[in-house]
Order: sequence, then structure tokens, then C-alpha cells
Amino acid sequence: MTEPGDDQRSPASPTKGNDRETAAATARLEAEAWDKEKQVLARSGRVKELMALEAADGQPRAGEIHSLRQQVQVLKWEVQHLRARINRLQNPWY
Repeated sequence: MTEPGDDQRSPASPTKGNDRETAAATARLEAEAWDKEKQVLARSGRVKELMALEAADGQPRAGEIHSLRQQVQVLKWEVQHLRARINRLQNPWY
């Protein structure tokens, strides 16, 4: 019978053999999140440009602005989801 202080891993605990795989997966997810964050910044900048143009020339651009804002929200959700996956990989007991 083992004592509570023994260094034995339960079947559900992470193993050190997965460290390299976890690091690779984390790096891939971080890169994907960063790419989506850049897309958010680009689309947000475009929304500001369109709003300034709309104010300057009076030509309505509401459809394009609305579409870009929806895309920004979807991208932000995807980034949040990726961050949660990264946290789960880095903290398997969380």
C-alpha cells in the first residue's frame, strides 16, 4: 500500500512525456490568437476610418460598419476561446 507522500502518478495526472507536445500546442494556439488579435485591430481601424468618412461626406456606410463590428466580436470570442484552451493546456488541474 502506498503512502500519501509517495511519488506515484494517478492515471488521470499529466505526464512529463507530454511537455513537448503541450509546448508545441501552446505555441500554435498563441500564434493563432495573435493572428486573430491583429485582425481585430485591423477591422477596428477600418471601422474608425469608415465612420470618419461617413461623417465627412455624409455617404452612409452603416452596412459595412455593422458587418465589420460583427466580425470584430466573433474574432474577440475566438481569441477568448483560444486563451481558455491555452490555460487548460498549461494548467491541467484548473
